Amino acid sequence: MSNPENWGDTRIIDIYLKREKLLIFLFQNGSNMEDFTKKTLSRIKKIHKEEIANEELINLRELSENDIKKFLHTGERVFLRKEIIFGEEELVKIKLEQSLATIRTFYINNAIIQFSSNPSSESYNSLCRAYFWDILTYMQVCLNLKNSPTLYLESDICLLYIFVLTYWPQYVDTVEPFIIKGLETVYDKRFNGIRTDKGNYGKNTLFPLALFLSEKYNRPQSIKDSLLLFRMPSIESYSFVLDNVFTTNENVLNECIVKLSTYHIDNSKTSDLTYPFHKEQWIYFPIEIISLIRLRNSYNFLDINITSNTVINQFKPFINSLPEIEDLTFDLYQKMIV
Repeated sequence: MSNPENWGDTRIIDIYLKREKLLIFLFQNGSNMEDFTKKTLSRIKKIHKEEIANEELINLRELSENDIKKFLHTGERVFLRKEIIFGEEELVKIKLEQSLATIRTFYINNAIIQFSSNPSSESYNSLCRAYFWDILTYMQVCLNLKNSPTLYLESDICLLYIFVLTYWPQYVDTVEPFIIKGLETVYDKRFNGIRTDKGNYGKNTLFPLALFLSEKYNRPQSIKDSLLLFRMPSIESYSFVLDNVFTTNENVLNECIVKLSTYHIDNSKTSDLTYPFHKEQWIYFPIEIISLIRLRNSYNFLDINITSNTVINQFKPFINSLPEIEDLTFDLYQKMIV
């Protein structure tokens, strides 16, 4: 390669140096990204292996499926099960949200493994459909979010909102009130002393991105006004990305992707609820990065080559997919909003 100092045009030199800096960064961090992806998938496979081999978990899943069928037929949301407690059989109350959470986890883990072993449009759409079960679970949890045993923190709620805006916009009108209700509950706990560790949860929140996407997808002013009540300080990495998401410069776009990928890795910790990506499903599926690439496409920007990056590599060919909801999922969705 010729020496850029002999090119004469300082603008070309700047572009060259930025490109070289980006390539060096990718080279130095590539192995970290690859290790991160492999470790994440390895943990999910380990969990799923237990799900399909453990008789108690299999039985729990069958009972949960029966609960969901009962809900569809009767509208029941609380079910009685016989369980052995301290050697004695007792009737135990199980909430619909618990049954949904059991099925959600199994479907998502199964879809992740299927997609990872055979990436295709079909398996990617199945992945998106599996994640829709988390929307259903969250909607049910929202009936009593303060006392629910199923945990949804601010980052979880924001990720669901980002997911709905990105892949299920036809349902956003219905889901948004649940999103706002969830954020209200989280903020009430944090700022009214209900939760003693109010300074910890929500660290590196994804709320600025959720708000940005709401604006770019032209959500009603009433929704944006409600979301603005929860405004949080911007994140440095995201400030740069959101300022440059519609760039036509390939190097700048790749710098954005690198920043997002680094942020994703640095903020993925399953053992620490203060991090936005503390659930395996969102550690694996970088919806916050996918959402911005898809947003660019929705604005009809020409495709720009994205440098190889293992955090999003396998997802890139399928980002523009249009998943269709399954009959059972749609029936549940319809039943819940009645």
